[in-house]
Amino acid sequence: MGVLLISLLVVLSLSIWYLSALPRNYLDAKKSGLPIRFGVWGSANPLWLIISSIVPYSTLEKFLPPFIFDRVKITIPAWEHYCKYFVHEKWGTSFILVSPGKNTIFVGDPEVAEQVLTRRKDFAKNEIALRVMDVFGPNISASDKEDWQRHRRIVAPALNERIMKEVWNETLTQTQDMISALSKPSMSNESSSKNVTFEGLRTITINVIGFVCFGTHRSWGEAVSAKIPAEGFQTTFMSSVLTIVDNLFATVFIPTKYLTLSFMPNNIQKIGIAKREFPLHLNRSIAEERRSPSSRNSLLTSLVKIADQDSKPLLSKTSTYLSEQDITGNLFAMSIGGFDTTANTLSYSIMCLALHPKWQDWIVAEIDKVQELYPDSDYSTTFPLLTRSLAIMYETLRLYTLVPTIARKTSQPQTIKNINFAPETEVHLNTAVIHTLPSIWGADSLDFRPSRWLDSSPSSENGKEKETFREPLKGTFLAWSHGPRYCPGMKMSQVEFVGVLYEIFRKWKVEIVRWDGETVEDARRRLMEILEDSSPKLTLQVNRPQDVVFRYVART
Repeated sequence: MGVLLISLLVVLSLSIWYLSALPRNYLDAKKSGLPIRFGVWGSANPLWLIISSIVPYSTLEKFLPPFIFDRVKITIPAWEHYCKYFVHEKWGTSFILVSPGKNTIFVGDPEVAEQVLTRRKDFAKNEIALRVMDVFGPNISASDKEDWQRHRRIVAPALNERIMKEVWNETLTQTQDMISALSKPSMSNESSSKNVTFEGLRTITINVIGFVCFGTHRSWGEAVSAKIPAEGFQTTFMSSVLTIVDNLFATVFIPTKYLTLSFMPNNIQKIGIAKREFPLHLNRSIAEERRSPSSRNSLLTSLVKIADQDSKPLLSKTSTYLSEQDITGNLFAMSIGGFDTTANTLSYSIMCLALHPKWQDWIVAEIDKVQELYPDSDYSTTFPLLTRSLAIMYETLRLYTLVPTIARKTSQPQTIKNINFAPETEVHLNTAVIHTLPSIWGADSLDFRPSRWLDSSPSSENGKEKETFREPLKGTFLAWSHGPRYCPGMKMSQVEFVGVLYEIFRKWKVEIVRWDGETVEDARRRLMEILEDSSPKLTLQVNRPQDVVFRYVART
């Protein structure tokens, strides 16, 4: 009886403590000037983040009563992808969620979003965002203020135009390898029975990022067949990367010792092993670089050189010192971020192009014209002319925004337009909402129409129309963020993406493989359902890639 009473008192005390902040949070919300929504918990609750990353949005919607789901859906990661702009249309361009935790302001106004991202000192990254990327050491994605400036001074110069040419060439080589393998008779039946495209695109991007980060070249075929771990390891580098990406929140928030307990299911132990061995893979590469420095200008080479230099001026604001953890942290950020974002963008784009074949014809017309002018496919002459392929990337990221929310927080009172931000408020910039607002993108804002990114004007040379890329208005397109903290790998991802499309579509077209008895329209409907059934891992990705298969058909 005594134990039961004590337990009840503990539960009651915790409940009172948890709910005690609610009145204060409500008063802050009233002062914000925004429409108010109430929630059981906030958007940054770690336990809820783990649960909602394991249980898909569609499952929660199916099994939770509507009145409960309506309360919690805006705390589910990537809810913006499912709801697009309709929630903001109903509740307000911006609105505030009041909960016993911290208040969260959801922003669907591009002007406000642009100001938040420009004022990085007033609106810092929140703890969850920093912790997710800090799991293997400090880095450019997991730092703030002066520390972030130090990391950016080190990492950004490594991603210069010289490396872009190498990224382009490596991308063409990797894509040639993939298409060559998939078009062989021995692979035709396999590629028609299971989806090797997504795995193939992931292999391309991880090989390219491995080339940029570590200066190592592996053919596409070598990477696909590399299943045996090195001596002393239970995972390969690639398998550990994929496991971490697919189970990010569990990797970050659950200690390795619990993940690897003997009674845990194999898939949980696999996460723990990947978490334990990923930094060991990195340390092995660092040690090898110190023993035998690479002649290539890789990120690893640059980081090791900086870390090994004289570290006396550590307190200087312009210093570029690095600790050992800084090296592994930045290699993690670039390896994971650079690989996952581009791979998923390519996967979504291939699905969109297979769904809408007319846009394949559209980019093929440009690719053929560029090839006729510059048959050597040199980066400096070819890449700048492939504006339609770049438009495919922008339109894909507009509709399938890989990071549907950019999270920030306030430490002091702030005001933007008519919104008052109280201290300790979570601020969520709803990029997927802003990217689909009809007021910005027109009545067809939910349609895949990459031509919206191009302007046509008469050419002074031959009188024919010339297409130029249309830069979006500030705050209206945030796929690579905006302001001082925009993604340093933006240009590299563009070069890699355009290179893959260029190499595929200059000789091939992509088709959906139909199931037995399925019509063309049935196949298109199935692909559309798969496209919309996505959830966030590190970034947004489809939940059922195994349910769609593509065929590469030689152009005639």
